[in-house]
Amino acid sequence: MLPFTDGPLLGSPTFVTSWPDNSDILVVAERSKGIISVWDPNLGVPKTLLDLGGEAYIASNVGEFIGVTGIAFHPHFNHDTGRRFIYVRFNAALANQVVETRIKRYEIAPGTLTAQASTATTMYTWPTQATEHGSGTIQFDSRPGSNPVLYAPMPDDTTPGDCSLAGRVQDIQSDLGKLLSIDVSAIPPLVKQLATGLRNPFGFSVDRGQAGTFSGRGDVWIGDVGAGITGSILRWQPGGGFKNYGWPWYEGNAQLVWTVQPQVIETIPCGQTSNPPPPSPAHLPLSAVENPHAVFSGVYWVSSGMRGVA
Repeated sequence: MLPFTDGPLLGSPTFVTSWPDNSDILVVAERSKGIISVWDPNLGVPKTLLDLGGEAYIASNVGEFIGVTGIAFHPHFNHDTGRRFIYVRFNAALANQVVETRIKRYEIAPGTLTAQASTATTMYTWPTQATEHGSGTIQFDSRPGSNPVLYAPMPDDTTPGDCSLAGRVQDIQSDLGKLLSIDVSAIPPLVKQLATGLRNPFGFSVDRGQAGTFSGRGDVWIGDVGAGITGSILRWQPGGGFKNYGWPWYEGNAQLVWTVQPQVIETIPCGQTSNPPPPSPAHLPLSAVENPHAVFSGVYWVSSGMRGVA
């Protein structure tokens, strides 16, 4: 195990991954500085791979789930010089106020550990304003033979205790609270909704199978932070059709009751007992592994004869 020591570029890291050649080089998303840093143990200290400080929201406290939160390398990064891309998910800001979620692609020249902001190509944007349920990570389905699809779970863009906007999650015209897939090879990128009913799906994992064979099923395992009853580990399976995980009517497998129905215009105390909610959406409930604590993220692993989530 290599020590990862704090440096001038680190403060509140949100995601870490390895360089695509599986070397000891690590790449870190840093939410409180608006940068992507790269740490080569041979160099000793982190270096800047990409600085988004002028565009990304700079998170100022630990309660903010936003900033620069997700990074993913193109699955063909090592084998195709024309696809040496890193994809970055972050919250864009105007006058230090969150205005939208963005996913952008940046080019990394061969033989370098840096990306230039001038090479940016926008993959996806959606208006978001919350500083807590406002972002998350991104990952590719990189199994051999599969079209490189980038997954991006979207939060409900609300503040805990105020569910006035939570009803947008069940609106198919909105991407909030949805599991999205992005075909990055399409021009323009093709975005699809795969599931709805998510609250704060900050982290997730894709079943890529055993190392060396990558014969996984492509299942997406999502850690969804609960409101107060339970956190959930949710599973989406390719070919299984559009799924509904229930939020804001369900939290995990538990049906919530509300003072009034979540909608766009009213400020609503979340989860207070009164009138029951309307009938549950179709495809509900989908099996969820519940946890009494917050579930932020995890890794789906495969070993000899065993699969699991950690």
